[in-house]
Amino acid sequence: SFELKFIIKSNEIHSEYNPTIFMRIRGVLAMYLMFLRLLLHCTTGHTLPQRHSPQHKRMIDPRELLNDFAAIKEPGTSEVAPKNSARSIALYNAGGAMSGSGEGTAPGPGTDNSKSASNKQCDPQAKCNVKTIITPGDPKQKSSMIAMKAAQDAKAASEAQSAAGQAAAQHIKMELAEKAFQSAKAAEAALMGKQMMVDQLEQEVQEASAVVEEESNSIHHTEANMNAAVEAVKVAVQQFETINELQKTARESLTNIQTVAMGSQQEMAAKTQLLEAARNRMAMLQKQLVSAHDDYEKTKQAAYKAACAAVEAKQRAGPPVPRYYIF
Repeated sequence: SFELKFIIKSNEIHSEYNPTIFMRIRGVLAMYLMFLRLLLHCTTGHTLPQRHSPQHKRMIDPRELLNDFAAIKEPGTSEVAPKNSARSIALYNAGGAMSGSGEGTAPGPGTDNSKSASNKQCDPQAKCNVKTIITPGDPKQKSSMIAMKAAQDAKAASEAQSAAGQAAAQHIKMELAEKAFQSAKAAEAALMGKQMMVDQLEQEVQEASAVVEEESNSIHHTEANMNAAVEAVKVAVQQFETINELQKTARESLTNIQTVAMGSQQEMAAKTQLLEAARNRMAMLQKQLVSAHDDYEKTKQAAYKAACAAVEAKQRAGPPVPRYYIF
């Protein structure tokens, strides 16, 4: 367990210096700079010109307004939306015919045909749906305040343009269209930034998942090695206990053998002493036997000589006497 905690701690230390952190910081800085640029762009686009100063800003043609968003992908498809220049021109012609001259509240006598023709293609009184123009796709992060403000400005400008189609002058409609276009561009740029951030975060998540999987495999291998080491330690402990039991038994046997050996040694010493005494006694008895044998021979010779002398003396002195043999 100690080795596993050490490996996990070292992996956490190494993960602090992962290059993905620097990539994330770089992406955040890039998004921050992009948001500053969009904020400056939106502030500049929403500034209205002064009343008595000449207008140097290029005015956008409403007939080409929808064509600028042709490169935006449709939701759920991989192809871009086709350009609809005829529809834009019809909308522009319908708006110009409705504005007319003077008050601009009532159409002229020759505007019925154009109005009926334009209603076949698009209803000028209908509100513009921003979701059909800009589709954010499937964002996984929370929406930015800049993108929300830009979308709200675009929606407000579009509604103001629709409401002012019968009462306002043509240059007010152009200003509102320009404002809606700039807001939509800002929202599109913010959407692109969000999409880039989502892609980068998805890539970082994949890299982090790969690192987590690799570290999980390493932890599994380490755990397997640790389990094998624990099993080896258990076997070694069992062998050590067996060796201790054998050593204890051997010590007891050695003590018994030493006791028996000491008893045998003492017995051997006693028997050696007895043997030495027996040998000494045997040597003494052999000497006594030799001396007794010599004395016996000498006594035997003397007795024989005495017997012979007695016989001779008896023969000389009288009749024959019976012979006695001494053995």
